[in-house]
Amino acid sequence: MDVVDRQPNLIRHLPNRPGWNCIACTEPWPCEVARVEVPLAMPDPIQLAMFLWGYLEEFLLEHQTGAFGEAHERFLAWSR
Repeated sequence: MDVVDRQPNLIRHLPNRPGWNCIACTEPWPCEVARVEVPLAMPDPIQLAMFLWGYLEEFLLEHQTGAFGEAHERFLAWSR
């Protein structure tokens, strides 16, 4: 069970796959709102990093572009 299952009202801006745009605002995910909502739902930085790493991994598996640096910036670098 992930954080979305436990606290569904805290994270409304989630990725819509396979396009990886936000289901709420259609911006590339994580959108600006998700970058606020997700850390509020997961104040533990290790839990947050693991959650975001999971999405990063799924994104890379689906896109197989090899652009790890860009994906890292998009999914992880902002969370520090």
